[in-house]
Amino acid sequence: MQKSPDYNQQLQHQQMLYQQAHIRALQEMAARQQAMSEMAEHTARQKLVEQAGKSYNSVQLERAQIQNQDHFLGASEFNTMGQNSSMTFHTVCQTGSALEVEQILSTMQQNNQLLAFCLESALSASNISVARYLLSKQAPILPSTAEKILQTISPTTDYQQQIALFELLSHNGWDPNTPGSNGAPLLAKVATRTPLLRWFLMNGANPNFGIKRRHTDGTAAENELGYESCAALEAASAKGDLEAVKILFEAGAEIRFGYPLHYAAGAFQTDDQAPSTTSDPDVDRIPIMQLLLDRGADINQKGETEIVAHHPIMYAVMAGAVERVRWLLEHGADPEARGSWGSAAEHAFVMGSEEMKAVMEVGILARRRGGSASFAGESLAIRLKPTSTFG
Repeated sequence: MQKSPDYNQQLQHQQMLYQQAHIRALQEMAARQQAMSEMAEHTARQKLVEQAGKSYNSVQLERAQIQNQDHFLGASEFNTMGQNSSMTFHTVCQTGSALEVEQILSTMQQNNQLLAFCLESALSASNISVARYLLSKQAPILPSTAEKILQTISPTTDYQQQIALFELLSHNGWDPNTPGSNGAPLLAKVATRTPLLRWFLMNGANPNFGIKRRHTDGTAAENELGYESCAALEAASAKGDLEAVKILFEAGAEIRFGYPLHYAAGAFQTDDQAPSTTSDPDVDRIPIMQLLLDRGADINQKGETEIVAHHPIMYAVMAGAVERVRWLLEHGADPEARGSWGSAAEHAFVMGSEEMKAVMEVGILARRRGGSASFAGESLAIRLKPTSTFG
């Protein structure tokens, strides 16, 4: 049945309202985060002094909740140094020797804040000798400290320097499950860097540990707070790294703690994605989606997030990924399942390409007939039609 122009206008208006609501939600979230950062900055200075005499393990989770650590460790925050002097010292920590750093520190009033700044500067430049010296002087390891190691990674990185730096931190109280500056461990950030991923998992990283959130897996603990997460599996799925996904499954990653199929289905082309196995990034995600489905992913699961709730096929349509949409329909995805911004079918017919609309028509017809879409012959007939059946 052909839809009227008024119907399409209503859909476009509805889409605009959802997008406006989405933008407002993001703005409100940014305002809340800014307020939290300003309050946490004041608290952080006090906590650093109070915690100076405590062991690292006794304070690591509490420190992980301090927002914006990099700001209060910034060079301009030091009362004992001018900005030019502190930036020069930052450079020495990055490129100098341990002896040079020791000589400069001997002329200054040392404190945990200064030592932490020096350590992060050294790690950000892979200066392991300076980092080792500072740790011997009891430089504190903050939630943001280990993250600095990842700043040195480039497309030509062999990861041996980074592994050596992580090992150095691990010998001084840090472990791969330590929360980072945003409260989450670093496993998701190294998920598509295979040597680092393997090192993290071999050294005790839990692939199902993340930021504290509410359970949504239908267990008895649903809606109670827990640390279960599959952020690493989601990151590997989104970036198209099939090997990383397999490694994480071998390490015990569980789909039920997140939405990796949604991430794979809705992935956009990015500079940091895994090397393409084909000439089409759209197609690259399909082997991962198949593996996730084989491992128990629900092809019609409605992803629950803080802002929007969608199904995998909606994310694929929004990404313009025609081949992923075709694959999802062939495997039983419901194009008319509704989420926060309507259904995938509605979005495709309003915003999608002609090819997307044709694929969606086949899926809807097959679904209404009680089966999954087959694109062997029917799709060709529909594509050759001069007008859309559902437009």
